[in-house]
Amino acid sequence: MGTWDDQLAIADLIHRYSRAVNDGDDQSLREFYTEGGVFAGLTGEFQIDTQFDAYVESLSSMRAGAFPNLRQLATTPVVDVDGDRAVAHTPVLLLATPPGGETKLVKSGVLRDELVRTEAGWRFKRREARVDGVQ
Repeated sequence: MGTWDDQLAIADLIHRYSRAVNDGDDQSLREFYTEGGVFAGLTGEFQIDTQFDAYVESLSSMRAGAFPNLRQLATTPVVDVDGDRAVAHTPVLLLATPPGGETKLVKSGVLRDELVRTEAGWRFKRREARVDGVQ
Protein backbone atom coordinates (compact mmCIF):
# COMPACT_ATOMS: atom_id res chain seq x y z
CA MET A 1 0.00 0.00 0.00
CA GLY A 2 2.84 2.44 0.71
CA THR A 3 2.91 5.47 2.94
CA TRP A 4 0.32 8.21 2.92
CA ASP A 5 3.04 10.56 1.70
CA ASP A 6 3.68 8.35 -1.34
CA GLN A 7 -0.01 7.98 -2.09
CA LEU A 8 -0.59 11.71 -1.75
CA ALA A 9 2.41 12.54 -3.95
CA ILE A 10 1.15 10.16 -6.65
CA ALA A 11 -2.40 11.53 -6.47
CA ASP A 12 -0.94 15.03 -6.78
CA LEU A 13 1.05 14.00 -9.88
CA ILE A 14 -2.10 12.54 -11.45
CA HIS A 15 -4.15 15.67 -10.80
CA ARG A 16 -1.39 18.06 -11.90
CA TYR A 17 -1.15 16.13 -15.16
CA SER A 18 -4.90 16.59 -15.69
CA ARG A 19 -4.56 20.29 -14.96
CA ALA A 20 -1.78 20.61 -17.55
CA VAL A 21 -3.97 18.82 -20.13
CA ASN A 22 -6.94 21.05 -19.25
CA ASP A 23 -4.84 24.22 -19.43
CA GLY A 24 -3.35 23.20 -22.79
CA ASP A 25 0.11 23.23 -21.20
CA ASP A 26 1.20 20.31 -23.34
CA GLN A 27 4.92 21.11 -23.27
CA SER A 28 5.01 20.53 -19.51
CA LEU A 29 3.71 16.97 -19.87
CA ARG A 30 7.20 15.62 -20.60
CA GLU A 31 8.19 16.42 -17.00
CA PHE A 32 5.65 13.91 -15.65
CA TYR A 33 7.41 10.90 -17.24
CA THR A 34 10.55 8.94 -16.50
CA GLU A 35 13.18 8.41 -19.14
CA GLY A 36 11.70 5.79 -21.46
CA GLY A 37 8.17 6.67 -20.33
CA VAL A 38 5.18 5.72 -22.48
CA PHE A 39 1.66 7.08 -22.96
CA ALA A 40 -0.92 4.77 -24.57
CA GLY A 41 -4.46 5.92 -25.29
CA LEU A 42 -7.10 6.76 -27.87
CA THR A 43 -4.65 8.35 -30.28
CA GLY A 44 -1.94 5.69 -30.09
CA GLU A 45 1.10 4.71 -28.08
CA PHE A 46 3.91 7.23 -27.72
CA GLN A 47 7.45 6.85 -26.38
CA ILE A 48 7.73 10.21 -24.65
CA ASP A 49 11.52 10.51 -25.16
CA THR A 50 11.35 10.06 -28.92
CA GLN A 51 7.72 10.75 -29.90
CA PHE A 52 6.80 13.66 -27.64
CA ASP A 53 5.97 16.01 -30.52
CA ALA A 54 3.61 13.42 -32.02
CA TYR A 55 1.95 12.98 -28.62
CA VAL A 56 1.43 16.74 -28.26
CA GLU A 57 0.07 16.91 -31.82
CA SER A 58 -2.42 14.14 -31.00
CA LEU A 59 -3.72 16.19 -28.05
CA SER A 60 -3.98 19.30 -30.22
CA SER A 61 -5.86 17.35 -32.89
CA MET A 62 -8.34 16.05 -30.30
CA ARG A 63 -9.01 19.59 -29.06
CA ALA A 64 -9.39 20.94 -32.60
CA GLY A 65 -11.62 18.08 -33.71
CA ALA A 66 -13.96 15.90 -31.70
CA PHE A 67 -13.07 17.31 -28.26
CA PRO A 68 -13.22 21.14 -28.27
CA ASN A 69 -12.43 22.71 -24.91
CA LEU A 70 -11.37 19.31 -23.61
CA ARG A 71 -11.55 18.74 -19.86
CA GLN A 72 -10.03 15.65 -18.29
CA LEU A 73 -11.52 14.88 -14.89
CA ALA A 74 -9.37 12.37 -13.03
CA THR A 75 -11.27 11.28 -9.95
CA THR A 76 -10.06 9.29 -6.95
CA PRO A 77 -6.95 7.19 -7.63
CA VAL A 78 -6.37 3.85 -5.95
CA VAL A 79 -2.61 3.59 -5.43
CA ASP A 80 -0.54 0.54 -4.56
CA VAL A 81 3.07 1.31 -3.66
CA ASP A 82 5.81 -1.31 -3.53
CA GLY A 83 9.09 0.34 -2.58
CA ASP A 84 10.13 2.65 -5.42
CA ARG A 85 7.42 1.42 -7.79
CA ALA A 86 3.69 1.93 -7.77
CA VAL A 87 0.54 1.24 -9.76
CA ALA A 88 -2.44 3.59 -9.75
CA HIS A 89 -5.93 3.12 -11.18
CA THR A 90 -7.90 6.35 -11.62
CA PRO A 91 -11.40 6.65 -13.08
CA VAL A 92 -11.44 9.43 -15.68
CA LEU A 93 -14.09 11.38 -17.57
CA LEU A 94 -13.49 13.43 -20.72
CA LEU A 95 -15.82 16.36 -21.28
CA ALA A 96 -16.01 18.62 -24.33
CA THR A 97 -17.77 21.92 -24.87
CA PRO A 98 -18.14 23.27 -28.40
CA PRO A 99 -18.09 27.08 -28.69
CA GLY A 100 -21.49 28.33 -27.55
CA GLY A 101 -22.57 24.76 -26.93
CA GLU A 102 -23.44 22.45 -24.11
CA THR A 103 -20.82 20.48 -22.19
CA LYS A 104 -21.06 16.76 -22.92
CA LEU A 105 -19.45 13.64 -21.55
CA VAL A 106 -17.59 12.19 -24.53
CA LYS A 107 -15.55 9.37 -22.99
CA SER A 108 -15.09 7.57 -19.71
CA GLY A 109 -12.55 5.04 -18.59
CA VAL A 110 -9.64 4.34 -16.29
CA LEU A 111 -6.08 5.62 -16.27
CA ARG A 112 -3.71 2.80 -15.34
CA ASP A 113 -0.37 4.20 -14.32
CA GLU A 114 2.90 2.46 -13.61
CA LEU A 115 5.07 4.83 -11.61
CA VAL A 116 8.67 5.00 -10.45
CA ARG A 117 10.16 7.07 -7.65
CA THR A 118 12.96 9.25 -9.05
CA GLU A 119 15.22 11.89 -7.52
CA ALA A 120 12.61 14.43 -8.70
CA GLY A 121 9.74 12.48 -7.10
CA TRP A 122 7.18 10.08 -8.53
CA ARG A 123 6.94 9.92 -12.34
CA PHE A 124 4.96 7.89 -14.87
CA LYS A 125 6.82 4.97 -16.42
CA ARG A 126 3.71 3.97 -18.38
CA ARG A 127 0.37 5.77 -18.52
CA GLU A 128 -2.42 3.86 -20.22
CA ALA A 129 -5.87 5.33 -20.86
CA ARG A 130 -8.35 2.47 -20.99
CA VAL A 131 -11.53 3.82 -22.56
CA ASP A 132 -14.87 2.21 -21.70
CA GLY A 133 -16.34 0.33 -24.65
CA VAL A 134 -13.06 0.29 -26.62
CA GLN A 135 -11.10 -2.93 -26.89
